Amino acid sequence: MSPLEALAEQLTTLDAAALPPSARDAARLHVLDTLAAWAAALDSPWHRILATLAPPGPDGETLVGAALAHCHEADDLFDPALLCIGGAVVPATLALGRARRVNGAALLTAVVAGYEAMGRLGLALGAGALLGRGLWPTAVGAAFGVAAAAGRLLGLAPAALADALALAAQHSGGLAG
Repeated sequence: MSPLEALAEQLTTLDAAALPPSARDAARLHVLDTLAAWAAALDSPWHRILATLAPPGPDGETLVGAALAHCHEADDLFDPALLCIGGAVVPATLALGRARRVNGAALLTAVVAGYEAMGRLGLALGAGALLGRGLWPTAVGAAFGVAAAAGRLLGLAPAALADALALAAQHSGGLAG
């Protein structure tokens, strides 16, 4: 079993009831933190522009939410890998979760899966060193974390989630300005 397949297996078997209370609490705080960063940007010109241009539905909600969550750089930071995970994972999870009408436990489990996947990828890549190469670590890992969270919400089997993670990794990138 490849490392990607092992990660997909672990993520698909996450059980909301079996998550340690500290993991559930951390996921709740990350969601609230992202929503607060998002709310802080509601009066920004970015919100007015994005709200006009974004397509309707989950894709538009994700685009606006991710942009606003990071607008004032108030979103969370996973220091060991220099990743702003919440600004990517939380808006996508909330938009897809709302569209699929999932319950809170499923939503939090998907958030945990997204954080776990994106954090592990950042650590494996030495994401902090990516900055020196002109790459923004969050942009490199965002698709991977979002794929993990979305895969959980969609109920993907381990093999399908491994494929989704592989596709997300292929499309990762992000030049630092």
